[in-house]
Amino acid sequence: MPFESRYPSGRYEEFADGFKGTGVLLIPGSVTYRPTGLAVGPDGSLYIFEDNEGRVWKVEYTGELNANTSYVGSPIPRRKISGNASVFESFEYDQKGSELYNLYCIACHQVDGRGVSNMQPSLQESEHLKNDEDYTIRLIIQGSELIENRQYNNIMPNLSFLSDQEISAVINYSKTCFASSASSVTRDKVAAARVSLSK
Repeated sequence: MPFESRYPSGRYEEFADGFKGTGVLLIPGSVTYRPTGLAVGPDGSLYIFEDNEGRVWKVEYTGELNANTSYVGSPIPRRKISGNASVFESFEYDQKGSELYNLYCIACHQVDGRGVSNMQPSLQESEHLKNDEDYTIRLIIQGSELIENRQYNNIMPNLSFLSDQEISAVINYSKTCFASSASSVTRDKVAAARVSLSK
């Protein structure tokens, strides 16, 4: 960015980019490189330090103005989402369940189902999701406020406004993608649980 009399006088220009290793960062902590330090050498070069891989880059000014944005060092290849990505690729799942998860669940449980440490629980290999359908259905219909001795302070709102078919779809999607478990929750099972909980 050019300066004049100590104030910015023009547009900024990106000269080093690509540290996160992907176009859109979907999972917190999944960056390829994490810059944590910056130093200026005697010749005006910049030294960028990062603590994921222990790398240091030297950035030199070449005199080329308005150059296209370039990567630091060699271009960083895009990489697949870490964590349970292989599960996404190896199982078939209901597209409607995927859409519902992205709409109502992803903000807390994240795209890979890992949740947020000390805030939202992980769904990956969850015993409740794998083996306790009644609990999972109840949780979606009533929310987590009614659960005694909750481990997490953040409360999951009830999603009782979803139809029985939608609840079965989002549970089956979650079971398939995050708990390595077959789809087994039917619309009728959700309907029966809803009636039981309303008594």
